[in-house]
Amino acid sequence: MPQGVQQGVQEQRRTLYLVDGSGYVFRAFFALPQLNNSRGMPTNAVYGFIRMLLKLLKQERPGYIGIVFDAPTRTFRDDLFESYKANRPAAPNDLVVQIPYIHRIVEAFRIRRIMLEGYEADDAIGTLASRAIRMKFNVTIITSDKDFMQLVGPNVNLWDTMRDKRTGVREVRARFGVEPRALVEVMALMGDAIDNVKGVPGVGEKTATALIQKFGSVEQLFANLDHLEETGIRGAARLASAIKEHRADVELARKLVTIDTDVPIAIEPEQLLWPGIDVEAAAKTLRELEFDSLLAELAPSPASLPETASPEVQVDAAGLGAMLDELARSPRIAFHLMEERRAAARDDASSASSETGGASGTLAFPTQGAKDPPLKLKGAGQDRTYVVDADLIAGTRELLEAQSPPKACHDLKRHLRAMRRRGIALRGTDFDTMLAGFLINPGRAEPSLEQLYREHLAPLGGHVAAGSEPEQIIALQGLLESRIE
Repeated sequence: MPQGVQQGVQEQRRTLYLVDGSGYVFRAFFALPQLNNSRGMPTNAVYGFIRMLLKLLKQERPGYIGIVFDAPTRTFRDDLFESYKANRPAAPNDLVVQIPYIHRIVEAFRIRRIMLEGYEADDAIGTLASRAIRMKFNVTIITSDKDFMQLVGPNVNLWDTMRDKRTGVREVRARFGVEPRALVEVMALMGDAIDNVKGVPGVGEKTATALIQKFGSVEQLFANLDHLEETGIRGAARLASAIKEHRADVELARKLVTIDTDVPIAIEPEQLLWPGIDVEAAAKTLRELEFDSLLAELAPSPASLPETASPEVQVDAAGLGAMLDELARSPRIAFHLMEERRAAARDDASSASSETGGASGTLAFPTQGAKDPPLKLKGAGQDRTYVVDADLIAGTRELLEAQSPPKACHDLKRHLRAMRRRGIALRGTDFDTMLAGFLINPGRAEPSLEQLYREHLAPLGGHVAAGSEPEQIIALQGLLESRIE
């Protein structure tokens, strides 16, 4: 193996996902309207939590994941400051009764549920993230809490899945103008009214950021209060007096807002390997909660792909006629032209040429050693997928130009261009899984076939062969049509 390739393999990092469970529970409870099942039990928090979790698992298919909750006990911050979080009201009873179901779902999804007495979830997440970095993991923290920005680094980012917002070093710098590790200094000056953490009265994010940009830390700020007027900050004299008066509050605030990344937690990142959902246990809880729609997502459809993908049969010139006769009798055909970068670029260039009167003669693509991609076809209900090499694709013209049987593919526009270049005018295609996937979730870019399979068909409880591309298209069509309706 060449040295550069070997080095790249060695440096490939696994990704650990750490979910701020308590944060998402509260957010779901207050964000969603009141929901109750037929027994009158409130279910909005558990529904929102499961919805978030399913989105994460389907989109990312994490190899390693843990969900961290606050323990229902005092923490070291309560010992530092008796009034810590005193402003927060007790959790509503409608939320409290849902917590056991949330824990049951986490266990049914076979994700490690983590709580550490004497510490907050933030500290457990910070410690696991720190350990994971040392073990060459990338870390994604699933949270909407800005306090976690202090943990962001080259291999640590935040992801607010509800807003689909990711925060890395660049985003922190853009907002605050300081490095992530300096946010503790900014937060110490500002305080946090939600947690009853006192900083300097009248100092908000803008002023606190300007001070830390200038001095680097609260210690350096204290040491240079006599020179504060030289910074040009408005009201510097009054500000210096206020900082001096509230120095003890700032020093305490700094201890309270700092996430401890070295707490005694008896879990290592490699123990958070995710084996997939226990579908039976999860389904039982979802039925009890009467979450029929979520149950349908967990076990999507009878159209799910078989556990063993159907065989792919290579077609030669002698077998082409028999294949065409068989497909012509099918109620529906799915087809997929395998794509290579060279072929895709050439198809786009060909389209551009036809649309501009052949003015694309300056474009050139390497052809030496390259091979045009094959075409795959499958009839609905048939037990095989046919593979037609590039030099035989022209022989499928009559079938592909016929209005019947109806056809489905992924990314019809690409196929129209590619087939037109081969002298075939596609007709009878009435379903495009790419467009269907986009209609279901227009907030994201046009999905690939693999993304749609992973999101809608691949079971979260185990590994199932994806099957051929036409096989995926046929399975997805019925499911996506019902979701669109």
